[in-house]
Amino acid sequence: MIASKLFITLGASLSVNAFSLYEPGTDKDVTKACDKAMAADIDCDREVISFLNGGWYGSLDSEALTDAVCTKACSRSLQDYVANVSEDCDEDKARGGLRIWTGWNATCLKDTKTGRYCNDIIADFTDVGEDEELPHDELCHPCYVKRLEMYKPSPYALNIKWHEEQLELVHKKCSSSTTTESAAPTSSKGESSGAETTAEASEASQTANSEEESVSSTGTPVQTMSSEPTVSSASNAAANFGQGELFGSRALMLLLSMNLFFM
Repeated sequence: MIASKLFITLGASLSVNAFSLYEPGTDKDVTKACDKAMAADIDCDREVISFLNGGWYGSLDSEALTDAVCTKACSRSLQDYVANVSEDCDEDKARGGLRIWTGWNATCLKDTKTGRYCNDIIADFTDVGEDEELPHDELCHPCYVKRLEMYKPSPYALNIKWHEEQLELVHKKCSSSTTTESAAPTSSKGESSGAETTAEASEASQTANSEEESVSSTGTPVQTMSSEPTVSSASNAAANFGQGELFGSRALMLLLSMNLFFM
């Protein structure tokens, strides 16, 4: 696969936070339609650029920042971007947009009973040891179950065994009625962002995380959980091992700060 240059540039045509992942004319091997699609502005808070790292998408540690990320405008913009790039370009060109889209949905998943973001709920889970289980109400919490079901580790992730064991445990000990009913992505103002149903989310997430990305213009991929042997807490252990999915994650963030990276 030919490497593609992705430039993070400010966008002026949309909101103050809009940005572009690609500088027009950079890739001479793509069609004009593809070049235009890849260079389109994404109308989201620039925090979503961090989602390009993949792996575990944890709490942003700020409800105000999460609200700024989880807007209907951002949801629609990301869906349009991925759909257009997938239609006008080779399949691999949509990978960056799909990764951001996956991270957006993991970040914006909410518990409909409390209105809290699922990441914040999971971050408050009980610390457990290597051979210990989470308390039943946490293990079977809709947010935790939904994220486990939607997350598909890459073949190189360090958390594959842990993920399989957690899924098996959840399916064994939790009733099916708790798995999907009260976890769903929403916009920051409680508005559904169009096609954000949990069933579609699971299907699209599997596509995005398998590294065989094909666009689902109405799906809502959600990526999650990474952890393995010593689980200091569900979210902290997940974060530690999720970093193993992308080699050189820290290097990637350094490059992003220079507004340049290579896919």
